Amino acid sequence: MLLLGPRMSPLLRGGDPAPGDGEQIMSVVRRLREIGRTAGDTADLIGRLGTGGAEWSGPAAEAFSRRRHKLLELLRTAIVSGTP
Repeated sequence: MLLLGPRMSPLLRGGDPAPGDGEQIMSVVRRLREIGRTAGDTADLIGRLGTGGAEWSGPAAEAFSRRRHKLLELLRTAIVSGTP
């Protein structure tokens, strides 16, 4: 058995094995879910840009198109991170 010392053995001493404020934890979970939903909605909108029949052209459209893949990748990371 690993000896952790008197302050490091909550299970053996009747302490809380996972101390923390449950409501604060749930608040963080809710916020992460909200971030994931927002990132998902944003990714959907960006994914549809330029596909609805209205063509966007010019230097701004070209620059956006070059960066679109990286932006969608970052949003997907935020979606996964926001899904506990």
